[in-house]
Amino acid sequence: MNSLVDKFGDKLAVLAVPCNQFGHQTNEDDAEFLNTLKYVRPGNNFEPKMDIFAKTNVNGATAHPLFKWARLPPLLRLRPLLALVGARARAPR
Repeated sequence: MNSLVDKFGDKLAVLAVPCNQFGHQTNEDDAEFLNTLKYVRPGNNFEPKMDIFAKTNVNGATAHPLFKWARLPPLLRLRPLLALVGARARAPR
């Protein structure tokens, strides 16, 4: 993910959202997570350059609202956005 920050960081925000819903790969708590990255996986004194959020559920009934929204069909995802910007708004260039 650091390579994404290096390549696109001036144009794009890279966000890390740890989750423990995939085979218990992130068993540590939020306070230990950065040390795990630095010393275990990937290790070698890795220092993340992106913003890292607290451990979040991304699947099921307890999924964070952002991930529930991301799973909606495309037209349903656009409705709140269209209501927010209005009918006469144009995309920035």
